[in-house]
Amino acid sequence: MVDSSRCETDVPTAAGGPVLVTGATGTIGSELIRLLTAQGVPVRALVRRRDQQQRLAGSGVEAVLGDLDDADSLRRALTGCDRLFLLTAPFPGQLDQERRAIDAAVTGGVQRLVRISAGDSNVSTDVPWAKAHAQADTYLATTELNWTVLRASAFLQNFAGSAPAIRRGILPQTTKNGAESWIDARDVAAVAARVLTEDGHDRATYFLTGPQALTMAEIAAVFGRVLGRRVRFVQLPGYVFAAMLRVAGKLSPFTTKGLRIQFAGVVRPGHDIDTTYEVPRLLGRPSRTVEDYLRDHLDIYR
Repeated sequence: MVDSSRCETDVPTAAGGPVLVTGATGTIGSELIRLLTAQGVPVRALVRRRDQQQRLAGSGVEAVLGDLDDADSLRRALTGCDRLFLLTAPFPGQLDQERRAIDAAVTGGVQRLVRISAGDSNVSTDVPWAKAHAQADTYLATTELNWTVLRASAFLQNFAGSAPAIRRGILPQTTKNGAESWIDARDVAAVAARVLTEDGHDRATYFLTGPQALTMAEIAAVFGRVLGRRVRFVQLPGYVFAAMLRVAGKLSPFTTKGLRIQFAGVVRPGHDIDTTYEVPRLLGRPSRTVEDYLRDHLDIYR
C-alpha cells in the first residue's frame, strides 16, 4: 500500500511566479493543483467556463478564463507566470492546441514547461492522440524552452468508464492477453509537481508506468479480490467494444475509434511501453498499484 501522506508535499519549492495549469478541472490537473497549493506554490488555473472559475476561486485558487484554441487568451493567462503545465485532451485539434500553447510559452518568457505526453506516442501510429503527442514532442524540442515531457501509460482512473459492467461482475475489453502497466493519474500529478518545482529535469523525457504489467484477466482478479466478489474478464470483438464505449462512456466517434486501435493494435500485441521505475525514482516511494487505486475508489465500483 502507498503512504500518500508523504513525499508529494515534501518537494523543494521553486521561487517565482505562479504555475499556469491547463486541464485544471481534470483528474491530473485537479490533483496537481492540490499538491502545488499544499506546498505553497502559487497556481493559476486556465478554465473555459465561468462556473469552473467560480468553483476554483471558492477553494482559494486563482482561475482565469481562456481557451487553448485562443492564442490571445493564452498570452493573457501566462502574464506573470514562469511555469506552464500543459495537458490537452484527445480530439482532432489537439496538435494545434499543443503548438499554440508552446508558442505562447516561448513568447511569454516561460522558464519551465512540463507537458503530458503518451507512452505510446509515435509519428507512425494510427492512434490519433499518440501521433499528435509525438508531433508535439518534436515541436517542443525545437524550442529553447526548459521543458520536461512525461510520457505516461494508460490511467487506472479510466476503468471508471467500465464501472457499470464491473458492478455486474464483468470487465469488458478487447486486449486478449496483452499486458499493460496501468498508472494511477495521481502518481503522474505527483511527478509533475516535483519536476515543476525542482531543478535537474530540463529537456528530460520520463516514461511513467505503474509497477507491473497486467493482463485484463489479472486486473479482473484484482477487482474481484478487493471487491469481495467475482469479476471476470470478457473479451469483446473490436467493433462491439467501440459500440460499448460510445453508449456507456458517451465518447465521440473520434475517441472510440482511437481506443479500439490502441487496445487492439498496441496493447493486445504488447507494443506499449515496458514497465519503468521512474515514478519511485522521482518520488522516493512506490508507484500505486491497481489494488491501491481500487481501495481509494471503492464507491465507484460497489
